[in-house]
Amino acid sequence: MTSYPRVMFVHGLESGPSGDKVQQLRAAGVDVSAADMRMSLKRLDRHHSVMRNILRSPEVHMAAAGAAAMVGAGLLRKKMWPVALAGVGIGAWWTARGEEVTRQAVCTSYEQCVEVQRRMLATFKPDVVLGSSWGGAITLELMLRGHWKGPAVLLAPAFHAAHRRMGLDAAARLEGFDGASRTLIFHDPSDDTVPLADSERLSAQTGTELRAVSAGGHRLMGLLTDGQLTGALKQVGELAQVAG
Repeated sequence: MTSYPRVMFVHGLESGPSGDKVQQLRAAGVDVSAADMRMSLKRLDRHHSVMRNILRSPEVHMAAAGAAAMVGAGLLRKKMWPVALAGVGIGAWWTARGEEVTRQAVCTSYEQCVEVQRRMLATFKPDVVLGSSWGGAITLELMLRGHWKGPAVLLAPAFHAAHRRMGLDAAARLEGFDGASRTLIFHDPSDDTVPLADSERLSAQTGTELRAVSAGGHRLMGLLTDGQLTGALKQVGELAQVAG
């Protein structure tokens, strides 16, 4: 029977801890665990979503309160012009401030996800961390901050994409990254969600091995059907044991 390392899976932006990758890895005999980051861009039912963090913003609260006061005054006087003016005001405010409020919300969501996975590392104590898309960005962040010093496999990591949304310089953040020898990246050139060019930049700057594969686009499910992913998890796990 094939022996696989204990794997901590860090899921994608709109995914969760019990998706197809986790189920197929378990079916293959991999001991895999995943924490729910409760992450999304727009879903209000996910506690760490960007939209939830936008709505938590004090600036949004102030703008909404001002608009509500104008609407209330208009309704009380039975006049519609304050209601219309409130709508115009909210639109103008969002045009001027929406991009910055959203950027701050993405930064907050990112930090919340890092904290979820930091706690997961402490409790699960994996041999390998497997990060997919947004989860790949979070995995890299854990490594950059020294929370994880073991091997990692990254599937179409959205590190550069996340940093673009946060208004941060991904290249500057990667300066001094020392995990290249224990990290492996997979990316499908046909990926229309996270561009291959981002992984090429990551690989070129850090020296991390990048494998460009035809595996079904962004989700890379082909890596599970042909055994490449389980093989890679075992490979990096063994390399880490040798290095240790």
